[in-house]
Amino acid sequence: MAEDESRPARGYSWPPFEAGHTKSLVHGADSERAIEARAAELRPKLFELCPWLEEHDVIAVARFLRVETRSLILDAYMAEIIDQAGPGKVPIRMWEQANATDRLAGDLGSKLGLDTAGRAQLRQTVASTTATLEDIAQDGRRARQRRAGVIDAEALPDDGAEA
Repeated sequence: MAEDESRPARGYSWPPFEAGHTKSLVHGADSERAIEARAAELRPKLFELCPWLEEHDVIAVARFLRVETRSLILDAYMAEIIDQAGPGKVPIRMWEQANATDRLAGDLGSKLGLDTAGRAQLRQTVASTTATLEDIAQDGRRARQRRAGVIDAEALPDDGAEA
């Protein structure tokens, strides 16, 4: 039997899809594009509501937003299935993914100080940090000099710490 030259192999035909289409998107929790689009909406709100987050937190914030966004997408899709067909129609794997992303988003958010316990931990860490970066650098220089024998350990002021 001769193949029709105007059609792809086996005679299949597909509608013409342009790059960036979303026709095959089911819920978006596995789509980098969908996750990033939703995270871009949340990012400015997060920095507005959490003024302690700074530029150097951008990687941790991006990680949190990625997981939180995925969690929100899964939650919305599961709610849609539950409303239409009941909780029994949500695949078990989707329940597992939703639980895992919720748990991870909670942990990452806590580390950023987005909950009460996380904020308290951040405050405690900041309050207990009395050494400046220059103090730490100076201690490192002294330790290296002591190891190299450049300075005599006896000549160093006693700060109560062991080298």
